[in-house]
Amino acid sequence: MTLLHEHHADDDAEGRRTPCVTADDGWADPLARGALAGLVRRAHGLSAVDRLPQPEERVAGTLRMLPGFLSLRAFEPVRQILATRVEYLNEGLAPESFDPKDGTPRYQSPEPSLWLIAAAELYVRRSEDTDFARKVLFPALEGVMQFFRAGTHHGVCVDTDGLLGVTRAGVIEKRADLNALWSHALVAMAQLARGGGKREHGAFYLAWAHEHQRRFVEAFWDNEAGCLFEALRDGVPVAGLSASQLLAVSHAPSLLPGPLATRLFDTIERELATPFGLRAAPGDTEVETEWLGPWHAARLRIAGRGEAARRRVIDELESLRRLLAIHGGPDRMPARISLTERAPAGGAISPLASAELLRTWVEELPHHEPVPAGVPA
Repeated sequence: MTLLHEHHADDDAEGRRTPCVTADDGWADPLARGALAGLVRRAHGLSAVDRLPQPEERVAGTLRMLPGFLSLRAFEPVRQILATRVEYLNEGLAPESFDPKDGTPRYQSPEPSLWLIAAAELYVRRSEDTDFARKVLFPALEGVMQFFRAGTHHGVCVDTDGLLGVTRAGVIEKRADLNALWSHALVAMAQLARGGGKREHGAFYLAWAHEHQRRFVEAFWDNEAGCLFEALRDGVPVAGLSASQLLAVSHAPSLLPGPLATRLFDTIERELATPFGLRAAPGDTEVETEWLGPWHAARLRIAGRGEAARRRVIDELESLRRLLAIHGGPDRMPARISLTERAPAGGAISPLASAELLRTWVEELPHHEPVPAGVPA
């Protein structure tokens, strides 16, 4: 994969698309190699494995990688992966995984479907593949929305309060991260509908998204803790803090108003974040790298992509790269890093972390001046 294409910033509210990076900026090329290492050919078609070595793909992780591929303008592999996942939809659910022996799809969580919608909308916006969108993507994804609205035999349903929930053993759980993805999916469907000339559909989805956003803040904001509740379980808030709460503020549009977005960011920074990854829980001595991209994206978005935020992101990435240079280079992003050893923990490599960081580096950072190369890749 070459990086000789011109890359453009993610569309902001004004719809700007400005040049970002060149192939020799020191980060994009090794991150691209790390992300593309996850591409694999399986019996069910082209896919991407979010962690190596790992025989079984996690489809949510696969779909999370696609925006990173799109930042490279790698349209064909993304199109193939989207087409396959759409083909396997079952009552609105994309497979959660495939059996590594016989390729049988496994269904349980709505999460892969929500990442599928987000990736599909971004693919159409970047590639302008309107024929594929009109004939294949939009009809299938509208089916996802209709099934989730009506309820599926997998227990997934939009409840009477407007929140997306999953019922297991008679208990309905409404997770904050899934509802953040659901809100982003509603906005994505509005964009797909408008792009396909279905203005009334677009207006419907956008109104639905506005109402869901209002309900999301009311239901999930934990004012005492300065973060979100992790979930509502039979209507009872479940306190906690995890990196996945970044989904409320790392993607446009933010689900939280400015002051609450800043409080959430500050809480995650204080309790979970390090330059090398995010802790799964406060006090952990190991961190996971797969949330670094959304973490840096959240900082930039909350700060309006100001110079101080930009410089902070670059400085933290340089700290990460200095560590990686000692342990295989930035094209081999470890899935976990020990804070005490300042070294990779375990042998797993994370193409997902590379893809998420790549997207943030290319499409979130304003590259208006040369970025220091730091330690050679």
